[in-house]
Amino acid sequence: FAFTSAQHNILGTKMLLDGFNLRWFLLYDTMGALSGALTFDFIDGSRVGITGASGGGFNSFHSAAIDERIKVVVPAASVHSFKNRLYPDDCEQTVFDMIRAGLDYPDIASFLIAPRPLFIVANSRDIWDINGTKYVYDEAARFYAMHNAKDNLSIKIWDREHSYEGDQISAALEWFNKHLMNDVRRVTWDEMDRRNVPEEKECYVTEKGNLSLHGYKTPGRIFLDFAERKRSKPSPAQKRKTVQQLAAPVKKAAGYQTRYEIIDRYEIGGLSGIRIAFAPAKKQILPAEILVPVSNKHGVIILLDEISRLDTIEWQISLAAKGYVAVRPDLPGFGETAPEEQWEDWENWSQGFYSGRRVKLLMMAHLVGKDLAIERACAVSALCSVIRAMGFSGPVCVWGKRAGAIAGLIAGIGDKRIKEIVMEKFLYSFSDFASREIPVVCSDNIIYGALRKGIDIPDMCHAFGIKKIKFLDPIDGLSMSVPYNRFKKIYR
Repeated sequence: FAFTSAQHNILGTKMLLDGFNLRWFLLYDTMGALSGALTFDFIDGSRVGITGASGGGFNSFHSAAIDERIKVVVPAASVHSFKNRLYPDDCEQTVFDMIRAGLDYPDIASFLIAPRPLFIVANSRDIWDINGTKYVYDEAARFYAMHNAKDNLSIKIWDREHSYEGDQISAALEWFNKHLMNDVRRVTWDEMDRRNVPEEKECYVTEKGNLSLHGYKTPGRIFLDFAERKRSKPSPAQKRKTVQQLAAPVKKAAGYQTRYEIIDRYEIGGLSGIRIAFAPAKKQILPAEILVPVSNKHGVIILLDEISRLDTIEWQISLAAKGYVAVRPDLPGFGETAPEEQWEDWENWSQGFYSGRRVKLLMMAHLVGKDLAIERACAVSALCSVIRAMGFSGPVCVWGKRAGAIAGLIAGIGDKRIKEIVMEKFLYSFSDFASREIPVVCSDNIIYGALRKGIDIPDMCHAFGIKKIKFLDPIDGLSMSVPYNRFKKIYR
């Protein structure tokens, strides 16, 4: 049962940088565990079942789909459909490009699991929309009927929240008894003698229940060692070419005639304010505030920050007062565009970094085959087109803070209208982020496969022109300020 999605996302987001999906590693582990189990003489390989809840339910469902050695599957508190609710806030539950490939969970049940026995354990008040679970069942039922295997598909819905409790486990055991044991009577969960159930500590393979405390490598360190062996070592020319390819979508976006609409005009501190909505892509609308000085002395400055544009209005006012046309958008996932949060912050500090709305949007992007940082950069380029269409002239500077800094940098590489960049409180190195056991930096501004291709943030800065960038307070993977000598060494 997956209780803390933050733990999965810490490793899963680091894997993104090397072009890997945590979901597949978990599937490999499951298949490897099964291969190991089948080496024992007392295990009958013709009678293998799998069950799990939440993330374990996803793992059960996907494992059965790709490993036909699994004869019976009981996923609990997990099966749903993208058609009813898209809620991917956990790397362990997200199969990259799944939606782009046109796949949904009914397809997995119908084409990859049927006609093997499938029992869906569901909760009416789960974090997944129960209508989506019913939709998976209804669609799969048609295919089970085609196989003349109607009795091999079942669903039971409990009036509960996210859970897999004793009576639900009993129902799962009955399903296994029926399809694996030829209806031979077996003990149910309720009938089990709890005195024979081992305590948690009895299940540990180490004295303290933590491998790292005994000198063993953590999963993060094991993956890092593996990933570092896979990383390319391109020449400077190859790096420049790769970075330009990375920014190719921005170049394309720069050529679009972006639609926009003026929502409101107002006065603030002697400045003229314009509130607009613009469409950087089909079916996407982003808000932006534009403050116009009495005299445009310095051109246009676009201000990017993950904090809502309305919470940092003083920053915008101060620059407009100096003679800049100061533009402050909410990029995808920032401010007004952040996804609605569904559950409370029960993971405390980790919610902002590895669980909740930030990771949810990151996983949504990868489900449809998009890179969130690049999508944000395309939005910046689209905003440049809007600024020109509104008649504002002069050089364009982008000032990005935190996650906004990476988006601004990519936009600058791909859009020649951007002449200068300021990067503040930004992650100075993807490699540093990946090397930390628990990075304390928001993970939604990393670029898929960058490290595997041999590309890091300094390479991107050089592609734009290191002399045209002003660096303010760079931070490492622990959100600590980077000493000048270390920064200078890597950015030389």
